[in-house]
Amino acid sequence: MGGGKTVLHHQSHVTLRMVPHARTLRKAREQIKWMVIDGASPRRIKNYLHLWARWWANTSDTWHYLEILQQFIDVCWDQTVTTFATVLAHIYFNKLHTETSSLLAAAA
Repeated sequence: MGGGKTVLHHQSHVTLRMVPHARTLRKAREQIKWMVIDGASPRRIKNYLHLWARWWANTSDTWHYLEILQQFIDVCWDQTVTTFATVLAHIYFNKLHTETSSLLAAAA
């Protein structure tokens, strides 16, 4: 009704850089820590972390799988938990690199 600009007009078009909330990261970190203490298999721990990161990547419009894992690694102080996340990040990165190389070879 009145004059003036909408709220959208006043907002800049700069992409906001959001990071996972500390509670989100702490909950996953504690879950993995307890899985290690309880003697869960490394495969089960990596699967939990993979599903957690994938869920957040699919839920968020701005987060990507590797970014979420990196945020998780950055806040971990337990070396065992950090190792699981680092291994998972390397596996994902290598898979991504292999798929990209295959696509480039097929296109050539």
